[in-house]
Amino acid sequence: MSQNKLLHDECNGSATLQNSDRIERSDVVPMLASEAEVPENDNQNALTITRKYVPVIRVQKPRPCDNKKRIMMIILGSMFVFIALVFLITGTIRFHQCHPSKISAQWDKRFLSVHFDDLVGLNNYALEKNVNQTSMSYLNSNGPAYLAVDGDIKTCSRTDAELSPSLQIDLKYQRPVGFVLVHGDLQNALHDITIYVVGEDGLHSYKSKTNTCEQHKGLVKNQAIITDCGRPLNGRYIIIEMKNSVNSLDSLMLCEVIVIQR
Repeated sequence: MSQNKLLHDECNGSATLQNSDRIERSDVVPMLASEAEVPENDNQNALTITRKYVPVIRVQKPRPCDNKKRIMMIILGSMFVFIALVFLITGTIRFHQCHPSKISAQWDKRFLSVHFDDLVGLNNYALEKNVNQTSMSYLNSNGPAYLAVDGDIKTCSRTDAELSPSLQIDLKYQRPVGFVLVHGDLQNALHDITIYVVGEDGLHSYKSKTNTCEQHKGLVKNQAIITDCGRPLNGRYIIIEMKNSVNSLDSLMLCEVIVIQR
């Protein structure tokens, strides 16, 4: 009996002998199929084999209907983005048409006032063009008209003391005028200045609102006028005129006139 163990059957209470090399299992333990021993005869108890459960994740394939919906949503989204861009671009263009260069003119004036000297010879369509003035100062013989467009801001043209002295520049061709820059001298301050942009056939009657580019009343601060005319103007002649009173006649003194094409 030392080599054998007594095993009691719970069902019929009988005792059977079992070889000692078999392992007694008190409970049901999961076993693989390879670990299970094949019973020698039908009288032996069947051995319970439990297989481990391995979960399998199945990915649900999208239905054809879902793909169609996704494609339709992408197409509709692209259309809405395109329409929004069209409205944004047209709105921006319309805004600038309704407000002609008010914002840009402020930036341009600020830039031009700082870089006035640099712009004298850059894109200046008045540079070294034919120029005339109503008179030349007899007190200062160094003030002929061409000094207003010679590219040197230190030399100035100067008229006699008149009621309405003026200076006329011939641009040679009809041009779309973008900016007109006028620089005077502190010795003879500019005041009550009117700038005209006149066409080829309009010299005989240039004093009209149609040709008026800028009208500055009173003393000109810093002796510099920078204007975009407030609207698009085309012309060949630039006329700068100063209005004096009968009791106080002054000379028109211009150190440089710059005309930038639009």
